[in-house]
Amino acid sequence: MNQILNNSDNSGFYIEIKVSDGLILKDKEIKSLDELKEVIKNPICIQGMPGMADIGKMAVDQLVLLLDAKKIIDIVFDDFPAGAIVSDSILYSPRAEVYYYYNEKSEIELLIFTADAQPMSPRGIHAFSRFISKLINFFNAKLIISLGAFPVEHPSKNNCVYITGTSKEVLNFFNKQSFLFELNKGIIIGLNGLVPTLCKYNYNIDGIILLAETNGFEAMKKDSYDIKASMQLLNILSNKFNLDINNEKFNKKLDVETIEAKIKSEKEAIKKELNSSKKKPMTLPYFG
Repeated sequence: MNQILNNSDNSGFYIEIKVSDGLILKDKEIKSLDELKEVIKNPICIQGMPGMADIGKMAVDQLVLLLDAKKIIDIVFDDFPAGAIVSDSILYSPRAEVYYYYNEKSEIELLIFTADAQPMSPRGIHAFSRFISKLINFFNAKLIISLGAFPVEHPSKNNCVYITGTSKEVLNFFNKQSFLFELNKGIIIGLNGLVPTLCKYNYNIDGIILLAETNGFEAMKKDSYDIKASMQLLNILSNKFNLDINNEKFNKKLDVETIEAKIKSEKEAIKKELNSSKKKPMTLPYFG
């Protein structure tokens, strides 16, 4: 645990990690990371961080809701935007969160990672990605799946998803589907791209990245979201791992207006600190 909490390993950045208060998993009260590690056995990790149209983040946010996953960890990082977020009149600092889901029948365990924002600097992105990969290894994860966006001018009608991975073996692990295509080249920016590669490089944990097609130029112009693309990613995960998703909620496609309003409010609070109205152009070879 000391390696996780030792800030001298974090390139000069400060990281604080806190186990959720009153946490009970598998009938055990959990107060520390070591106690968490005793309960969680070889999970699959799913990550969706803010990015193009917030497709990955929205997908994992809805996965948490649909599975009734339990928040187990909050992570504060001093390269997140320097301001407070207001949600439902409550103030909180930008943070990353880890959720836990366990299905006793199928014995599938998930650790679900998301955050309110990406770190503000390239150094911060690298440092936080190293920290997240270290945490994934701490829990003896067997696979990391990262969710993001594939920006195109004109998305296909079939909601194509592009896949890349850290080995041919892990790519073959995913059954080929008519709308799933291997990504041959490009750059996947931010945490969504770095974490799986660092997990493989440092700890030999294989990773998969799933990128759902979206109209990237529209997303940048209007700062909009693409619920349909996010739901396609959820479909892939649900089918692959036989997730016990609440079908009533899923079939209703959730309350899309509420989802979008909540994310928009959070992003506007972050933008005020970033002064992000001056957006830099992004070219199509960059995904995430």
